[in-house]
Amino acid sequence: MTAEQRDLFNRRMAAIDLYLNGDPVEIIADLTRIRPSELTRLIARCGGTASDGTVWGFRALIPGFRIKAYERTSVLKKTIPGTRSGYAGVLNQTLSKYPDLYDKLVNKILKTRAKDQPPGTVFEYKIAPKKLGKIFRDSLRELGATDAEWPFNTRYQGQRSISAFMKEIIHLNADQQVRVYGDSAARAHLSVGTGSEASLRFDEVYDAWEVDSHKIDAQFVVGVRNADSLLSYFTVKRINLLALVDRGSKAAIWFLIVYGPEVTASDVVRLITRSLGATLPAPTSNKLNMFIQGEAGYPSERFGELTHALPAVLMADNALCNLSAKVSTVLRRESGFALNYGPPGHFESRPNIERTFEGVTQAIFQRFPSTTGSSPTKGRARDAEKVAKTYKIESDIVEELAYHHFAQYNATPNEGLGFLTPLEFIQQKLRMDNGNFLVRRLLADKMEDKMTYKVKIACKVIYYQKKGMRPYITIDRVRYSNALLRESSWLAKETLTVLLDEEDMRVVEAYLPNGESLGHLMAAGKWAKTKHSRKTRQQINSLLADKIATIQEMQDPVEYYLNYLNKQLLAPEAGADKRDSKKTSSEFNRLKHEIKDDLHLSLAVGAGALDGEKIATEDISEPQPVASSTSDPIKSLMKKEMPDFRKLLSKG
Repeated sequence: MTAEQRDLFNRRMAAIDLYLNGDPVEIIADLTRIRPSELTRLIARCGGTASDGTVWGFRALIPGFRIKAYERTSVLKKTIPGTRSGYAGVLNQTLSKYPDLYDKLVNKILKTRAKDQPPGTVFEYKIAPKKLGKIFRDSLRELGATDAEWPFNTRYQGQRSISAFMKEIIHLNADQQVRVYGDSAARAHLSVGTGSEASLRFDEVYDAWEVDSHKIDAQFVVGVRNADSLLSYFTVKRINLLALVDRGSKAAIWFLIVYGPEVTASDVVRLITRSLGATLPAPTSNKLNMFIQGEAGYPSERFGELTHALPAVLMADNALCNLSAKVSTVLRRESGFALNYGPPGHFESRPNIERTFEGVTQAIFQRFPSTTGSSPTKGRARDAEKVAKTYKIESDIVEELAYHHFAQYNATPNEGLGFLTPLEFIQQKLRMDNGNFLVRRLLADKMEDKMTYKVKIACKVIYYQKKGMRPYITIDRVRYSNALLRESSWLAKETLTVLLDEEDMRVVEAYLPNGESLGHLMAAGKWAKTKHSRKTRQQINSLLADKIATIQEMQDPVEYYLNYLNKQLLAPEAGADKRDSKKTSSEFNRLKHEIKDDLHLSLAVGAGALDGEKIATEDISEPQPVASSTSDPIKSLMKKEMPDFRKLLSKG
C-alpha cells in the first residue's frame, strides 16, 4: 500500500475500534474523519462472509479491495461489430439469466456428474476451451438466444470470455482440477500437506520397513568368450534395484540387484530373508577395492541387538510381486509382520525409500558415461551404447556401487532426523531408558529355516513295476528320487509333501502324508550338477517343448542353455531384431549372476566348450585403485579389461 492508502486503512480500523468501544459517532468522525454513513458501510463490509466461509474482518477495510465480484446491471447496448468495449460482466449476467447453463459448464470443466445424468457417465479426458465455447453457444441457442444477443453479435462469439471463465473455475477448484487433469504423482500429493497427521505413525526403530523396486536404465555390458577366445560385448538396457528402508530411522537395511526385466515374488522373499541373516551377503568381488570404514555400515552389522530383527509392519506397494501368496501369505505367516500395501498409485505412503532411490540414482547411475538419463529427453548421455562398449562398464560393478552407497548413506546426517545419521538415530533409540528398548527378533535356532524360503507342493509317487522303473516324483519335467524312495514301492500313487527352494532346484525335501521325512531327493541326471532356479528350468523346458533344443540324457541342461543363449547373441542375424537381442542379453546376464557361485560350471560358452575343448587359463589379476573409505573418490569406475571366465573356472 502507498502512504495515503495506509493512512486511510488505519483511520478506518481506528473508527471501527472506537465504535465497538461505545464512542459516539460524532467524536469518531472528528478523530478519524470517517463520516457516520461511511462508518455504517465499513461495518457491513467487515461483517460479510468470504467465499471460504470466514468473516472478511479488517481485510474489507483495505482501500480498493473487492469483497464481491463485479455484477453488471445495465442491459447490453447495440454496438458496432468488432468493438472491444462495453462488454464488462456480460458473461456473468448471461449465466445469471440461465443458472442451469452455469452448472452445465462447471460440470464439463470439472468432470462432475449432473443430477439428471446416470452413474458412470463418461467425460472427455480434458475439454478444450474451444469445445467448451461451442457447448456454451449451442446451449444458448437451445435456450432461445437470438443473433442480436451476446455473444452472437460479437466478433469472437464470446470465446475469450469462456476461456477466462474456464481458468477461473479451475483456479477455484484446485484439488478437483488435479484429480481430473493431474498425473499420478500430482494426484498422490493431494493427500499430503493437508495439515492433518497420519493415522498410522511409525516413529520407533524397526516399527516399519518400506520395500520397493527401482528400475535403472543405463547401458551395461556383458562380456562373453566366443569360439575364438575373444570377448564379445552385448548391452543390457535395464536392471532392477530392490531395497529395504526403515521407516523411523530412514536407514537402508539391505538391497538386492535383480538381473532381469522385472522383479518377482521370489526376489522380494530373497531380499527379506537375506536381511535377517547374522551376516549380510556382501558382494564377493571387489573390483573397486573399496572398504567400509568409519561410521558407515548397515544396522544389523553395527548393532548386535538388531541381528535377526523384524519389523512390525512391512510397507509395500501394490505390485504383483508383493501381492503374490509367497509374500502376502507364506512370508507374512513365517515372519509374523503385518502388511500395509497402501492405496494403489500412492507412492507418498513410502516416502523414505522413494527418496533413497532418487539419491542412489543421482549419485551413481545418472553419472555413468552410459546413462540413459531420467527421461528420453533429459540427462541421456551422448552415444551411451557406444560409450558403454568403449569403456567396458560391467554390470557386476553395480553391486559394489550400491553396497558402498547405502553403507555411506547410513552414515550421512539427515535433516529429518535433526541432522543425526540414520545409524546415530538407531544407536540413541536403542540406548534410551537404560537400554530397555525391545526389538522383535526371530529365534536364532529358527533362522536356518527362515533364511531359505521354500515352496510347499504336492507330488504323486510314480512307479512302473512291469517296466522295471523304480519309484520317483516329477517336478517341472525332472525326476527326483533317493535310495529310500527307490526301495519304497509301496508308496506308489501316494501323494508326498515336497519343500523346494526355487533358487536351487537340485535337491528337494519330501515328507510322507503322516509327516515322516523321506529325506532329500536328488534331481536326475545332470540337472543335479549345476545350481539353477525354477525360472531357468522353465525357460529350458519351453525350448524343449517348442523343439528348439534337444538335450541328451547326461548333458548338463543349464550349460546347454548358456551355450544356446550365446549362440543367439553371436549369430549374424541376431542384430536383425534389436528387441530379441536385448532380451537374450538380459536373460544371459540373469543366468550368469544366478549361478556365479558355482565355479565348477563352465561359463566358456563358445563353440569350443560345446565340443569339449579344454579351457585355457591365464593370469587375469590386475591392480586396482584403492579407496581408503566409501567416501573417497575413485578416478574411474570402469575396468580396462574384462575378466577371463575360463581361468576362473579352471581354478575352481
